[in-house]
Amino acid sequence: MKHIDTVGSWMAVAAYRVLLMFRSDLGEAWYNLGNAYDRLGLHEAAVRAFEKAIAVEPDDAEAWVNLGSAYSHGGRFDKAVGAYQEAVRLKPNDAVAWSNLGVTYDRLGQYDKAIAANREALRVEPTLAELWRAMGVSYGGLGQYDKAIAAYQEAIRLKPEFAEAWKGAGLAYCRLEQHDKALVACREAIRLVPNDPWSWFGLGVALKMDGQMQDLTQVYERLKKLNHDLAGKFLDEVILS
Repeated sequence: MKHIDTVGSWMAVAAYRVLLMFRSDLGEAWYNLGNAYDRLGLHEAAVRAFEKAIAVEPDDAEAWVNLGSAYSHGGRFDKAVGAYQEAVRLKPNDAVAWSNLGVTYDRLGQYDKAIAANREALRVEPTLAELWRAMGVSYGGLGQYDKAIAAYQEAIRLKPEFAEAWKGAGLAYCRLEQHDKALVACREAIRLVPNDPWSWFGLGVALKMDGQMQDLTQVYERLKKLNHDLAGKFLDEVILS
């Protein structure tokens, strides 16, 4: 399926490039070309295409959002922030743009700004579990683990099978040394997604806090299969500390 998608994206690139040779004023064609490039991982080419789309239609909020995503995929987070800011200026009720802005601020370590962006996203879509999970990540970045847990709990209330929210809650409970709750949350995250290495890491931390030292080797062996670097971190910071 991935091969088919790749072939389809290259076919789209070829078709839009031919079209744009004759009609370079078609903003939608530049936009679609940018999406095809981004799907192929050609993020700089995607950026150039979205910039062309915006030059034709500067008030196209979706083009600004996708430009921000292309910048972000290429690791240019400062540029992504500017694009998302323009998107929400043009379309203040775009929850996707606000959410993407929040995620980008997280990546820059600007958690206060991320929380503000997440609040705007939740103003538009208050029942979207993914937005509550994003809020939990941002509060965790600030070390406000009680607030992070409250956000994760709301995400779980809205979407009980949301493994990322269970994992986030488990790791936050570890930070607060509430090992009983951490055990429950990390085990639920593992039940839902058995091979997530951070859920196993959190489980190991909670097991140690609970005095279940005999189970740490099993966690370590599982981590070695899932993520060698994280297994080394677990060995140094949990087993040997």
